[in-house]
Amino acid sequence: MLRTLRESAVENPWFYRLIMLIIAVTFVITMGWGFGNSNAGKKDYVAKINGELITVDDFQSSYKTTIAFYRKMMGDKFSEEQLQKMHLKENTVKSLVDKKLWLQAAREMGISVSDDELHHLIVENEYFQKNKVFDLATYRSVLDYNKIAVSAYEESQREELLYEKVRFAVKDAAFLSADEVPVSGAPGENERVFNEKLNVKREKAAASFLENFRAKSKIEIKKEFTES
Repeated sequence: MLRTLRESAVENPWFYRLIMLIIAVTFVITMGWGFGNSNAGKKDYVAKINGELITVDDFQSSYKTTIAFYRKMMGDKFSEEQLQKMHLKENTVKSLVDKKLWLQAAREMGISVSDDELHHLIVENEYFQKNKVFDLATYRSVLDYNKIAVSAYEESQREELLYEKVRFAVKDAAFLSADEVPVSGAPGENERVFNEKLNVKREKAAASFLENFRAKSKIEIKKEFTES
């Protein structure tokens, strides 16, 4: 199916100019990849997790996108002083490291993403559709305009799916014991409390799993990239 997605493209500027920023930001956030060809950035790295690198390009792209997000969200309240208080550099590195750990855990657990799952994600993306139907020309035009290779974009989305799948698998394994199930309130209230307790337990299970995986991992983080 993916081979079909990669066939010839047709220019469609009126559409992709409207959504190029959304696709570009999504791509950068999910993968932290930049659009340039900075060989210097690729030679150096911010962190090494079990031998796998988070490059300077990974970090810079993700960090710049995060700053742009907060600047837009906070408007006039955003400042350099506020930026330092938020520890965005440190949090950006932590986020990239955590995601790398989850992806490595997924491989250890034998979790993968099929071509059909990736195909479904792409064709259901409304930004690649015309009249609510996937359009190959639009798909290719959007990526071409943003100078994103189809293979790179699809790999980023495959990793994003894998990240979600492994986290869901860990969370889904958590459940409430009989003693934890609420029974004292009205049926609607019991259901609400049940869902809240279950969500909290699942989040704790995911956090605990990641910490355990982190503890057995070899992680090197260069301090200069986490200092404000």
